[in-house]
Formats: sequence, C-alpha cells, structure tokens
Amino acid sequence: MTPILFIIMACVSLILWQTGFSICLDICKQIDVGYLNRSWFLWGAIFYSLAGIATGWVKKNLIIIMVLVNAVIFHAYLILNAYRNIEILCPVCIAFLTAEIVLTALYTFDKGMKFDKVVALGPGKAVLIISATLFVLYPAGPVVLGDTKPVAEENEPKTEMVAYYEESGMQTVSNQTYQTESTPEETETTDLIEERADYNYILNVGNSHGVETKIDLSQKPALMFAWWCGHCDQVLKDYSGLRPDDRPYLVAVYPKGINDRQYVEQKLKANGLNGEYYICYESPPVESIPMLVWFSEGKIQKTTPTFGDKTLLGKARIEVGYTNSGHNARLSAKAIDNIILLPREVFSFNKTVGERTVTRGFRESLVIMNYGDGPEYSEGIGGGICMTSTVLNWAVENAGLEVIEQHPHSLPVSYGKVREDTAVAWPNYDYSFLNNTGKKVTLKTKNIGEWLEIEIWNN
Repeated sequence: MTPILFIIMACVSLILWQTGFSICLDICKQIDVGYLNRSWFLWGAIFYSLAGIATGWVKKNLIIIMVLVNAVIFHAYLILNAYRNIEILCPVCIAFLTAEIVLTALYTFDKGMKFDKVVALGPGKAVLIISATLFVLYPAGPVVLGDTKPVAEENEPKTEMVAYYEESGMQTVSNQTYQTESTPEETETTDLIEERADYNYILNVGNSHGVETKIDLSQKPALMFAWWCGHCDQVLKDYSGLRPDDRPYLVAVYPKGINDRQYVEQKLKANGLNGEYYICYESPPVESIPMLVWFSEGKIQKTTPTFGDKTLLGKARIEVGYTNSGHNARLSAKAIDNIILLPREVFSFNKTVGERTVTRGFRESLVIMNYGDGPEYSEGIGGGICMTSTVLNWAVENAGLEVIEQHPHSLPVSYGKVREDTAVAWPNYDYSFLNNTGKKVTLKTKNIGEWLEIEIWNN
C-alpha cells in the first residue's frame, strides 16, 4: 500500500506544479524555489516517485527507513525556516509532511502487499521519468532585471538629439545635438500623450521618516520586497552596490503591522543598504516578491529580479520625452534590447540598429545639416537616436567594458555637462564596444515614463 500512496503524492506534486500553485499563500513565490533553482514540487515529485519504487521493489530494510525519516526531518526544517521568514505555516506543506510521517510509519510496520512491485515497476518508473524530465527542462528561477550606475541627473534640462548629414554628398561624419531652450521645441505626439492619460501610476507610501508621500512609477522603478521575505535578501544585496541615486525606489510591501519600520531598517542594513526607503500600507500592484515595478507604455510593467546566476554590470538612464525624437530613441533602443554578446565580441550600434528610414518606423525630427560652411538645424528622419547611443555609452562605461569607437557631439548638449555624449550617424559614424568580461553579456532596455534606461548583465 505504501508504494501506491507515494506514487499518488508524486502525481499530486506534478499537478500542483503544472497549475502554477504557489506555496505559502502566493505571497512569496520565490519560497517555491528549491535547490538547483527548481520548484520544490518537482523535487517532491522525484523524491516521492523514488520512494514509491524503493518501498515497493526493494526488500524492506533499515536504510530505506532512515532515508524516509530524514526526509521527514528535512521537510519539517524547510517549513520552520519558511515560518521564520514569513510567519506563515503553509497548509500544503503541512499536509505533505503529515502524509510523509504516516507513510513512513506505514512502511516501517506494514508487511506490504503482493502488487507493490507491479506499482513500483510500472506507474512508479513512469512518474519518475516524467518528473526527472520536467526537472531538467524547467528551472523555476525568476526572470532578469536590475540596476547599476546611471549618470543623467533627473533635474537636467531636456535635450533633443539631431542627426547630422552633409548635403554635399560626402560621407556622414558627425551627429549633433541642440538644446530645447535655444531652438524650437517639438510638440508631444498625440499617441504618446494619450498613452500617459487617465492612468494611475502614483503609489501612496510612507517614507523612512514616517511621513505619507507619493512615488511616481513613471519616473523610476520600484523594487518591492518584504522584511520577512528571506528570498529578497540576495536582490537587496545586488542593489547595495549602487549609488543611492542610481537605485530604484525601495518599497516594503505586505507589512505585518507591528514594528514594521524597525524590521525594514534592520533588513536593509543587513544587506548593505541605507538611506531613503518606503513602506506601502495599501494593496501593492504585485502578487509576489521580490518584484521590480515601473510604468511604461500605458500600463504597469513588472519583472522578477534575477539573482545568483546573473550580475548587473552597468546601467544608465536618460530623459527622452514624448516627441518624435523620443519615439526614435525608443525605437532604436528596441533594436538593442536582449542583444547577447559573446566574450571578445564587438557590438556595433549602426549594425544592430540599422538604417533609419520611414518604412522602419522612424519619424522626422530636428537634425543638423552640414552644407559645407558649418552645421545648421533642419528636418530629417531619425533625429533622436543619439540619446540611445549616449545612454548606452554611459552604461558601457559603468560596466567597465572597452569602448572601441565613440564620438562626442561637436555642439554642446545639456547632458554632456554630466557625462560625455555620444554621436552616431548612418552609415559610417558608429559607436562600438568590446565585451572584455570573459563571459556572455546581455543588453536590456526599459522605457520608464519619459526615461529610457539601459542595463548590461553578465550571464
């Protein structure tokens, strides 16, 4: 009888895993993740199927009994450890633990049944093969995200980038920028204005001084965590290496109501973080933690920060606005999103983004034309992409990668006062850098309100 019940438990584990059921009331889904970045349900399915085979096929012996007893002890330890983190006893875990105790006792004192070997050889092996296959194919870890060293100050005046052409037919040799305060401003495009309208991306929180305030998720992402969440620690440590101005909002969610501020400060301090933080007492826009949240493209965007197997090398952000120039900057950023560079591989901006044409979605914006007697402002396709090349160069420098080709603008730009700006023009005025890390790196881009962010991850 014991093998049959163990195989049934393995099947239940697989069903719960398949349906996306979360341990501990769906509050901290990362508790579902066990060793080797696999779900505890898959671990359970493998163990229970092995237990079913062993208790049915192998002659009863002390070794199997000790393995079952130790499994019970280990499961009890996991439950207590989770309780210390979130102060919740998971009913699903308790149910499985109770079943393990009963089956261990049943195996120890039961004489067994004649068809136990049949169960172990047939269904038991089938469930084990299925469980092992899913275990190999489906890691349970979260997705990517992070932060690093932005450089553009948020209070910097807006700037618009303009492409540089030479009317004489000579090869393009530069890109320029103009400052909006000294040249005609572009009007915001209707579709992007509507994108921001009638949407609440303001979060009501209490700050680290206990004062009620609001944070704008269209200006900067918010990292949502809980002081009782043990799986949030590694993510917080990852962000501790950044300058305070470069970090997302640190927002503690799901407070317990007793000494929350004290516990939040202790958790942040233990993970190397100090300075401003926030506590969200209302229902947050997330179902699990840790979670990075921001507003973009008319809705709240979410992603689970990855920890352990990836490292955030560098990040930068720049304000691009909602003009045609901003549209072009976002469009070119999409072309470099999720680009993976192998060790010693060189990234080329022009090769990756391609020619800036109307058919590819680029819009007309202010550009600089060179007629031989000096540059002057005009209209052209693709104006604004230099904001993308500039913020990419900032992220590359923050990540410590080797810049191969980089050209500053010949006219001053406001954000050039903070960090050096970077000009590009099709086809020959390029920006390129070398992946000198010895590992693969991935480029990630995000649109956060009027801001464009670029992150560089080491895989």
